[in-house]
Amino acid sequence: MKHKILLAVLSAAAGLCLVCGLAACGGTGGGETTRVTEGFSYEYDKETDTYAVAGIGTVADGAEEIAIAIPDSYEGKRVTAIGKFAFYGCEASAVEIPDGVTSIGNSAFESCTGLTDIVIPDSVSSVGGWAFAHCKELTSAKLGSGLKEIGVSMFEGCTELTGMTIPDGVTSVKEDAFDFCVRLESIVIPVSVTSVGAGAFAGCGLNAVYYRGSAQDWAKIAIEDNGNDDLFFARIFFFTEDAPTAEEWASHADWWYYNPETSAPAPWTKDPE
Repeated sequence: MKHKILLAVLSAAAGLCLVCGLAACGGTGGGETTRVTEGFSYEYDKETDTYAVAGIGTVADGAEEIAIAIPDSYEGKRVTAIGKFAFYGCEASAVEIPDGVTSIGNSAFESCTGLTDIVIPDSVSSVGGWAFAHCKELTSAKLGSGLKEIGVSMFEGCTELTGMTIPDGVTSVKEDAFDFCVRLESIVIPVSVTSVGAGAFAGCGLNAVYYRGSAQDWAKIAIEDNGNDDLFFARIFFFTEDAPTAEEWASHADWWYYNPETSAPAPWTKDPE
């Protein structure tokens, strides 16, 4: 029988956490503005009167699964950030990020090798570099609508990631963002993206790119040549809600839509003449 330990806040006002057998796990270290509890440590931001989760303990013995629930408040003040390296190397299989968190720091979840999926809420507008890099069991990542860019090496080395939808509003995919995501077969890219950095899709297994715009829009994206061969050689599908017209098929482009039953991208197929 598996033992699953939930690291969660019992009382936000008191800042207590349910933790057993703590061992080192991430964190940004001490300091005058850092408050340490049994499980979580917090850094206080005087300017915004808010807290960031700076680190957390983990279970040393007796647990095969660890789940982390980040609180939305601490000592009556909002938790709005996850600090850099806060969860670096943690063995957590699940992490819950509450609405209200606006930023996730560099390497915050890097090398969390047991993490299988992540949901980033719409409140998050900034995710630092390497935030989820080398999470080798990560198969699913749902990104919130508040994101403006996919950071440097954000998902580098996530070797089990097979698909990704970049939300509308993201304007840039930074360098090495999906480097060595060897099983990344498909990706949805919104028309808001205007630049793709060097090596963003290096070493990926991209077969299909589902683009939310037109061929003319795609041609305007500034894509760095270096390390993006997988993107250049992937099959590009352009979005249309309705079945492509004869004129659209005559352009020799490929087309896609959202399957209403699965909410997943699906290619349009041309009726035989």
